[in-house]
Amino acid sequence: MKKSFFSTNITTESKIKFHRNISERVQKITPFLQLDKDPYLVITRDRFYWIIDGYTLSNKYPVSKPSVDHFQSGTQEFNYIRNSVKIVVDAYDGDVDYYIVDPKDPLIMAYSNAYPGFFKDIADMPLELRQHLRYPRDLFYAQMKIFC
Repeated sequence: MKKSFFSTNITTESKIKFHRNISERVQKITPFLQLDKDPYLVITRDRFYWIIDGYTLSNKYPVSKPSVDHFQSGTQEFNYIRNSVKIVVDAYDGDVDYYIVDPKDPLIMAYSNAYPGFFKDIADMPLELRQHLRYPRDLFYAQMKIFC
């Protein structure tokens, strides 16, 4: 670190990324979302991207069976879960974009209204990335636990 202060390669355009782990980075930006434990890498023509599924949870949903599951940020008790966000992290520069995939989810719409312009519509996601979206693994396991 000491050498970086005296380096001739540092300019006014230089940046330091303190949170380089993608899950840690996304959790710091949006602590109100729960993250899938299985981010996956997508390779496009010119870049690498990580895609993480984001969940909205609540334990206040009426007439619903409570459940407990382990997510990226720890064990959570809930009776409402929706996979309403796909999070795309550029593997090169760390830029993060959030795309709403479930506009009927009242929780994500409340967050979207609270932070206007932060969440993007899924139609704005590049087609190259949209072709690689999958059903989230943690949501599948949570559903199977309930149905068993």
